[in-house]
Amino acid sequence: MSRFFCDNCCDLTQDQVNELGIEVIRIPYFLEGKLVTGELGAEFDSEKFFDNMKNGATVSTSALNPLEYTEIWEPILANGEDILYVAFSHNMSGTFNNMNVALTELRQKYPQRTITVVDTQLMALGLGLVVYLAAKKHKEGATDVQVVEYVKDICKKVRTYVTVEDLKYLKRGGRVSGITAFIGGILNIKPILKLVDGNLIKVDKVKGRKTSLKYLLNVLETENVDTNYPITLGNAHCKEDAEQFTADIKDKYPNAEVWNQSIGPVVGCHSGPGTVALFFLSKD
Repeated sequence: MSRFFCDNCCDLTQDQVNELGIEVIRIPYFLEGKLVTGELGAEFDSEKFFDNMKNGATVSTSALNPLEYTEIWEPILANGEDILYVAFSHNMSGTFNNMNVALTELRQKYPQRTITVVDTQLMALGLGLVVYLAAKKHKEGATDVQVVEYVKDICKKVRTYVTVEDLKYLKRGGRVSGITAFIGGILNIKPILKLVDGNLIKVDKVKGRKTSLKYLLNVLETENVDTNYPITLGNAHCKEDAEQFTADIKDKYPNAEVWNQSIGPVVGCHSGPGTVALFFLSKD
């Protein structure tokens, strides 16, 4: 029997996590130099967090050290249980280097136990959707091997598109140049980003907020959305835009289940307030 883990990058609500008995690894962050324990769902005050960013607060993600991973997992292994961890994109954080140090030691100490880590190459609610679906399979009695195969298959179908309100946060993270951020701000240019192989890349740019959200809405059609699964929307303290976008999705796909949830601190540190991210499964 295994224990099912994800991390707080999944941006699920506490109710969703509790429903399926998911255990959450808390990736911390720094706010104005103060280390904050990783938050999830209602624990995360998105309004306060993103207002702080708007007011110039310095925020950055942090990494767990090997000892912290050991403290999370060793009691479970010592109790004779296995571990299954469905994780966010390893390309996006150095925390996984520390995790691997801990895993090497734990596997040597508990050779009879199985520790399985799946790199989904996803983030935020794209990851959250996969975690939720996989945890359902796990709770229904699927083996770890079956869950891993399911995750690998469904991850190929997940599409992630992102648009941001202010380019300066992408500039801080090195995703756009200073000159691009400066000119984009003057001309009201909004980049369209897509997650490809675990990395966000710019695939287009449009002028204006309404145009960028319309672009994301049209992506559902061009990418052949599968409405048998939830369409998930992450927003960074932009309630009105998110609610209108949700209504637009429901108008276009009245039978679809739509999640509209806050972007958490792990992704929010890099994308900034006003970010809207769209996640869904494609039929292709």
